Amino acid sequence: MLVVTAISAKGGSGKTTLIQMLASAMLARGRRVHVMDADADKQILEWESKSARADFGDLPRLPWPTGLTVVDAPETVEGLYHALDSFEAEGVDLVLIDTRPGEHPDTETLALACDMILVPAVPVQSDFVAALKTLTWVMRMIETLGPDDPAPLFSAVLMNADKRAIDFVTAGDDLERDAARSRVHRQDLEVFEVISTLPLLPTPVPHLAAIQRMPLTGPLGYVRDIYEQDLRHRLQAGHLSSALALCSEILGDIEAVVDAANG
Repeated sequence: MLVVTAISAKGGSGKTTLIQMLASAMLARGRRVHVMDADADKQILEWESKSARADFGDLPRLPWPTGLTVVDAPETVEGLYHALDSFEAEGVDLVLIDTRPGEHPDTETLALACDMILVPAVPVQSDFVAALKTLTWVMRMIETLGPDDPAPLFSAVLMNADKRAIDFVTAGDDLERDAARSRVHRQDLEVFEVISTLPLLPTPVPHLAAIQRMPLTGPLGYVRDIYEQDLRHRLQAGHLSSALALCSEILGDIEAVVDAANG
């Protein structure tokens, strides 16, 4: 069982979106996903009800994915570890934990109980500063662990990025980096330079309409299957399939990092 927690010192940075993307990817494999929602606004707890109100025109709705369960996060450390043990015994494949913005002791508990901490990094001035602050906070958390305590892995994820940011951050060599730098506005250059030095998952997340609508419509595979019922919507279904493939890449990135760390 893989446990992933998304945290950020700033609201609106994309942690809930990341959780929903990873849930979509694992559900598309036909696997079981459990989400603990510790965020203040409980977007994921409301995911099914919001989807029920979404407008799919005359298309028949499909049953909500049975492999997805969502609950409030436990209030105590003992409750958290008991829940994780229970999920593993029940055969849950992926546990995702969404958290409230800011540095809170309960968020630290949720982060230190996972295999991988994810920090969204949006390539604009205010958000990348928050990502740096969050990563510093993560390292402080890990320093509090004893030598025999398992420490979670951590990584930033480039979120909601335009092509210039993606080209700069993913440049494979100095020549590509110089070419990408020449296309970046001076006021953005510092942001991109700093983000490129962060521990980043290799797959960036561009601005995609399918992902932006996901909190209101449901897991990407679920929504794609609704649109695939009618050939008139094959273009929309194709966009959703492309977005889902991106989510699967990010899930694969996380699994590769965890597998490498575990030998």
